[in-house]
Amino acid sequence: GTTKGTLDVPLNDELFVGGYTAGAKFHSASWGSTSSDYTSYAQWFDYFAQVADDFLPLVAAGNNGFDASTGGTIMGSIYNPALAKNVITVGATQSTGRDIFTGMKGLDYLANFSSRGPTLDGRTKPDIVAPGAYVVSAGSRIDEIGECEPPHPSRLPTPTEDSDDYAVASFRGTSMATPVTTGTAALVRQYFVEGWYPLGIKGTGTPIPSPSASLIKAVLLNGAQSILGVQLTLSIVKPVSDYDNNANFGRINLLSSLTLDGENDFATEVHDRVPMVNGDEHVYTYQIGESCESTSDLSATLVWTDPYGAPGCMRCLINDLDITMEKQDGVVVYANGKDDFDRVNNAERIRVPATPGDTFTVRVYGSNLATLFQNYALVVTGCFGENYPTRSPTKSSSPTTSSMPTTSSAPSPVCEDLPGWVDFPDGNDCSFYEATDAPGCPNSGAYSSADGIYAMDACCYCRKGDLNVPSSAPSTSMKPSTSSAPTRICDDLPGWVDARYGLTCADYEDASVDCDSPFGYLFDESGINANEACCWCGGGSNPMEGLVQCEDTPGWMDSYGDGCAWYLENDPFCYVGSCCDAGMGTVLENCCQCGGGNRYIEGAESPSISPSLSQVPSVNPTTSVPPSTSHAPNYCVDEADWYDAFGDNCTWYDDHPFVCEEFGDCCDAGVGTPNKACCVCGGGSLRLIDDGNNSTVTASPMVSPSAGPTSLPSDRPTAKPTVVPSSSPSKHPSLVP
Repeated sequence: GTTKGTLDVPLNDELFVGGYTAGAKFHSASWGSTSSDYTSYAQWFDYFAQVADDFLPLVAAGNNGFDASTGGTIMGSIYNPALAKNVITVGATQSTGRDIFTGMKGLDYLANFSSRGPTLDGRTKPDIVAPGAYVVSAGSRIDEIGECEPPHPSRLPTPTEDSDDYAVASFRGTSMATPVTTGTAALVRQYFVEGWYPLGIKGTGTPIPSPSASLIKAVLLNGAQSILGVQLTLSIVKPVSDYDNNANFGRINLLSSLTLDGENDFATEVHDRVPMVNGDEHVYTYQIGESCESTSDLSATLVWTDPYGAPGCMRCLINDLDITMEKQDGVVVYANGKDDFDRVNNAERIRVPATPGDTFTVRVYGSNLATLFQNYALVVTGCFGENYPTRSPTKSSSPTTSSMPTTSSAPSPVCEDLPGWVDFPDGNDCSFYEATDAPGCPNSGAYSSADGIYAMDACCYCRKGDLNVPSSAPSTSMKPSTSSAPTRICDDLPGWVDARYGLTCADYEDASVDCDSPFGYLFDESGINANEACCWCGGGSNPMEGLVQCEDTPGWMDSYGDGCAWYLENDPFCYVGSCCDAGMGTVLENCCQCGGGNRYIEGAESPSISPSLSQVPSVNPTTSVPPSTSHAPNYCVDEADWYDAFGDNCTWYDDHPFVCEEFGDCCDAGVGTPNKACCVCGGGSLRLIDDGNNSTVTASPMVSPSAGPTSLPSDRPTAKPTVVPSSSPSKHPSLVP
């Protein structure tokens, strides 16, 4: 935390990688921001969940849902990163027993403070709710060591009475509901890993060693139960309904989510990582047998991990799948309480009453896919007995619960890769993208050839192929190819194979995989990742003495005056790689971590330092004047002794570079704004490295904050939001957070 009561959250590329590499499958985030836009934080949550499809982030919805001045609710009060698509956003209900005080109604009522949807693009939130007002939790004591919980439950704290004698405390907030849900999600994963599925008896089924995050999310949403209302004050209760942005799918309940022998008597059927292509339809049929005591409904939930959206998106869904349920009488039911297909959400549920003898047909549609295919998870519960239905697809062959399908199945024969296309400067053809990126190339589709044709336009796997693109492309790279390796000076770890895709070290080398990407952190069953095991990635039996070397283009800067070092620190996965060309080309062409720069094999003839500027294509030309190339690169000096209205100097902004875009014109203490004073925000003083006197070139900002391209807010990482804890430690016996 900070002295301002906020949190310093790790940068995006640091947030998940460490935990996931260590084997974590969940991330519980009890914090949030004050931005309701889909920003780079939401984008990163969605991106990492897409790359690591067995990793599930759960995020507190926030405590901004109650208007104390009017006694009413505040809709649209869910902020980043809780508004991401591929997370479970958790709201809070009241608790039960000694965790509530007189007048509170209990588990079936939403806590009045719990934040509510929808998001700006119309998606329903939160996803689910769980007890959060109040919950007894750990509460360490300042300057004490070895604090313990009380010796008897009667000594535990309550919402109105606390104790300084023990290391526990009673709090309320969606921050309390989120870890409750995370623990429940972990139990769902254990259910599949230990072979409880499908009979609800440990070890009787075939284990699913790596259930997808979509499957776990679908189980929880499918079994969630309706709540009765929201208690705004002790005397005012407002009714709620499913999917209405108060509690959405409802309150978590494991007993209604999975078959458990001796605890319930319904059947559970799951399908995981089922590939769907555009326009396809999958059909599942269910015959209701004898009635169950634990449920009289048939419930089906469809969830998929959608590709990440663009910051500021107003339609953030990329791949649209849909589900319907049809009874034998021909009545069709749509998902999420709608009377037509849901076009904005990537989680859809249908729940209908069922009686013995009924027959239901569940259909899943690939309605509108932007990528080659989309995996989905489907969970169905009901009284369909022991005869589990057989999937009857109308077009595709039956899937299994195996790992992600290989990319060897070719796309439609109407599409051909653009003949002779290779990217610049590495000379990789379309097969490289099939080996290293997800379908649709969400991570590298913006890489281009020397004449500016993007991979997403040239390669069928990346979406278009030879459709609607120029018919000519260079057949050779302008820089040396890295496809031929020199004499090996290192031995790969024998037998190493990554546990998710089955890639070997040879695959990494053959495909020239960028090991600084998440692929470098894929690990085998022993927990050893590619960066440790493979010579290509710098691991193996000896340090990699530079099989492939890369040098950033000397002197390159974007239209903001930032060089490759800025992108390495602030945008390592090159989300904005095609942005901000100042006439010297983009970061994709000039910086090693983005696939550009000068790559060569050690010992081979060294390439020229850089192609002339006339050879470097300008993907997004601007009217700005490129920096002079007749001298050494420019560098920048912060304004001495500058500080903002909070007393922070440019060093603080260096540590929080994302705040410049939102707060760069804020907080002037009489000595100027960050945009004028700090280099990281585009200000400071521009100097020349080769100036013997180190003289100032100009005291004005290198680039005016308003001079950037008009598409900047959606292309460049947005301001890092002010982060506030999403739990409310209030002890006052009222319902006002």
